[in-house]
Amino acid sequence: MLTPAQARLAYLPTALTAQALLVAVVAALLNQWFALDAKHAWLVSGIVSVPAAMFVMPATGALLAWLSRDHIVPFTGGKIPGAGQ
Repeated sequence: MLTPAQARLAYLPTALTAQALLVAVVAALLNQWFALDAKHAWLVSGIVSVPAAMFVMPATGALLAWLSRDHIVPFTGGKIPGAGQ
């Protein structure tokens, strides 16, 4: 589990890594499927990655929020003495 401070620190490297992987995968697909040379495939994938950032950034935030959700007090099945009085 990540603390909220750790999640904030991990956001930028995680988002940049996801964006770089997206660019690399799109460049490889363009190179293989559409027979573009490497230079043009990287150029087009860089252009495509800018609008794709609208999906990568919230997905990264959701992933880190899921990893840092609160589990401060574990459920042990017992009662807390004096609670509710």
